[in-house]
Amino acid sequence: MRQLAHVDLRRREYIVWSSSRSVAGMWVMNGRFRRLPAGTGPGDLGAAVQWALDGSTEGVPQPPLRGAPPPFQPVLDDLGLPTYAKYMTGTRSTTVERDNDSVVITPYHNGGARGGFVPLPDAATRLDQPDADALGTAVAEALTRST
Repeated sequence: MRQLAHVDLRRREYIVWSSSRSVAGMWVMNGRFRRLPAGTGPGDLGAAVQWALDGSTEGVPQPPLRGAPPPFQPVLDDLGLPTYAKYMTGTRSTTVERDNDSVVITPYHNGGARGGFVPLPDAATRLDQPDADALGTAVAEALTRST
């Protein structure tokens, strides 16, 4: 089963969050997230990423496109932000995809509110059976490659 987590670096803070695959095949934020100071060590960062991956599932209901808050709203509310566009300002982003024992960490380019986060697949890192320290180190390094 494929699982997906995201780690964003925003204003000296990591936002670690989890996505699940909907019945329609789209990845959607599932409500699991943690905030960690940017100085968090690799083991604790990696453990938070593993926690987010563990919460990633498949077959969740497709969220409504209209009339309901967006799935990312709990993060925006916790940060006191009015919009996702405000969240994107100055944010570095990476995804962590786990498929069985293999993990792929992909940094993203921040294209702003219009361009969104664009994956940088040539800068991706693959790890096999990483422990929390190795995972946290690789995620922190990927965030330095995101722009």
